[in-house]
Amino acid sequence: MLEPAAPRSVAADDPLAGVAALPGVADAVDVARRACEELRWHEAYRR
Repeated sequence: MLEPAAPRSVAADDPLAGVAALPGVADAVDVARRACEELRWHEAYRR
């Protein structure tokens, strides 16, 4: 009988964790997210 696998950490499950940890990446992601949210509510896209 197989034993259940031990839970893996989130970082091990995320192939981009190393990139996300680089300096400036978190700030750039926040800026991009805000820009996307602004576009989402832009009048031209709400028709």
